[in-house]
Amino acid sequence: MRKARTGDERRMEAKKIVLAYSGGLDTSALLKYLQEMYHAGIIAVTADVGEGRDLDEVRERALKVGALEAHTLDLKDEFAESYVLPALKINALYVNGARVLDSRPAGLYHD
Repeated sequence: MRKARTGDERRMEAKKIVLAYSGGLDTSALLKYLQEMYHAGIIAVTADVGEGRDLDEVRERALKVGALEAHTLDLKDEFAESYVLPALKINALYVNGARVLDSRPAGLYHD
């Protein structure tokens, strides 16, 4: 029978951790926490879903905070096809009750 490992033993085994990284304060703090707690290299991965953010800046921030690597995945098409279009087809609602389609029609607003 295999002996159950303690939390300390599991932490020592980790070599690399992949973190879904937004570039904000929370994920930047989490990156540093994981690095220190698990003595592991952190690989930051950011999803580009078409928000128009400066992803080079997000990448630089991840590296500055201590990530070993920082990658951006272009998921715009997948996000639109798998999440946005189905939500529009069923007249999905925001938390405030406004219909998604009526609240911010695609292409009319640009931040």
